[in-house]
Amino acid sequence: MGVGSCAASSCHGGITAKSTGPILGNEFVTWYKHDRHAKSYITLQSPESKRIAFHLGLGKPHEEKLCLECHTTQASNTGERYRLDDGVGCESCHGASEKWLPAHTAQDATHESNVAHGLVDLKNLSTRSSVCASCHFGDKDKVITHRLYGAGHPRISFELDTYEAVMPRHWKNISYRASQGWVAGQLTLASKNIELLQRHIGTHEIFPEFSQFTCFSCHQSITQKGYMTRPRSDAVGYPRINATHLETVTLILQAANHPKYNQWQELLAALHASTTQDERVALLGKLLALLVPLRASDLSITPQALRSSLRVYIKEHPGFDLQLAEQLVMAAASLNQETKDINAADLKKLYALVKNAESYNPGRTAEALLKALDSK
Repeated sequence: MGVGSCAASSCHGGITAKSTGPILGNEFVTWYKHDRHAKSYITLQSPESKRIAFHLGLGKPHEEKLCLECHTTQASNTGERYRLDDGVGCESCHGASEKWLPAHTAQDATHESNVAHGLVDLKNLSTRSSVCASCHFGDKDKVITHRLYGAGHPRISFELDTYEAVMPRHWKNISYRASQGWVAGQLTLASKNIELLQRHIGTHEIFPEFSQFTCFSCHQSITQKGYMTRPRSDAVGYPRINATHLETVTLILQAANHPKYNQWQELLAALHASTTQDERVALLGKLLALLVPLRASDLSITPQALRSSLRVYIKEHPGFDLQLAEQLVMAAASLNQETKDINAADLKKLYALVKNAESYNPGRTAEALLKALDSK
């Protein structure tokens, strides 16, 4: 139906936010002026996007299905107000509104009745993180491959709470905790991490699909001998599987004092050491079986417990690569939204340490993380 269906001043198109009621009322204005999703289609007309399309042997990126799937609200049937150049609009996340819009505008409408008519329940953190991750991480339908990276597409690094804060949010965060948002996002990403690995390994679709390995198993200087400083692995000489979000689940299980913590660690260590497809398929199945029942809302995790778990992990695994370092830095930042005890200069330094792949140093980053987490 298009973003125009939501933009009336009496609905979500107000200039200023309301102080009362369940919604802010200026959601459209926030999206249009401050949210990068509103510019996602325009991005496809940039010189960089055209260069990526050229390397992929494609035509105009703003006309290619591969690009439009994540850079626009894709629909087979559209109303009069639908515009492709609106980019990632309301219905990309909230769902096609033809069925739920009439009920949504009724005086007696509730969130529950809207959901019953097809509105996507984004209040649910698991649902919300899954919707975001479908484009910002990939899923069974939208796969971000190494070929896309090789053509010049920016590397994906997503974390729910951080992205929401930067976006910025256009909703009231009632009873929301940043640490719970981080946990929910990591559980979703871990599940998708396994699903994508299963897709490429288990079905023998294309293997190796290099996007499923850590980038810096290969992208490092041999002459500078950077490989000599990485943590020991039983699979020396093999690219290391990108299990970034499976590693963060380790933090979560430890913080929750979960009975499956030791089993998860053992399976994950075995996955990293595995060298055959059959081994990996079996281990991924066991990890997914442990992961599926986990829900952020069911885990009793305090910011203090997560902070302690983060410190322990960093001390025990000081050689983590950049992809995991990014997630650990964003975890510290999310925790700080609640605890407010990390020095602003320390936080700024952490982001600087993971900004550049060429200058990334795991030892300095581990030291800076521990310093920040120990600050009062």
